[in-house]
Amino acid sequence: MIIRPDTNRIDSMYESLKKNAKKVSNMMLIIVPIIMICFPFLISIVTHLIEDSRKLDFDEIFPIIPVFLILGLVIGFVAKMFFHNFILKENATFVSQVKNSGIKIENDLISGRMLKVVAPNTAVNINKVQEVLPRKAFDVAFKISNVSNIEITDKILAEVNYGKFCTLTTGSEKYYLVCLNDADATSLRTTILNYK
Repeated sequence: MIIRPDTNRIDSMYESLKKNAKKVSNMMLIIVPIIMICFPFLISIVTHLIEDSRKLDFDEIFPIIPVFLILGLVIGFVAKMFFHNFILKENATFVSQVKNSGIKIENDLISGRMLKVVAPNTAVNINKVQEVLPRKAFDVAFKISNVSNIEITDKILAEVNYGKFCTLTTGSEKYYLVCLNDADATSLRTTILNYK
């Protein structure tokens, strides 16, 4: 039996990822100008706190606010393009990893490529509420008897539909298949559970 992600679901997921990238990058046109408008007020507050410095009053700051607003819009536009391209590149890499994933089940052996969460090199506490999605595919080969748990859920995060999201647990490792169609997900689950 061969289980591969559904190409239609992958295309739908990629379109959703592109829409999210556009929303996130458009936020730069709002966030950066607001930060830049706050900058003159921050300078005024700092000058009042420092002794022996020329104090800037709010009356002197108001004429330069439009300059900071325009500067913020220009920087925001540049940041928007940068973030949009960066996010699109990351999403395209993720989609190519999903397209290259898939498994083959022969006798009692599962082999192929599955997604896996790559742990960061630094020992940083990750908030348990935040869910980390797998982004990279790895070659796998293990026996069905080594699978301790299989979970299949419909995964929708931030308006992105990942389709049937399959999690296979072998020992302490978790492997994932994304964008499965209903028939393949049911068939995989049945095969693993019936083996036991």
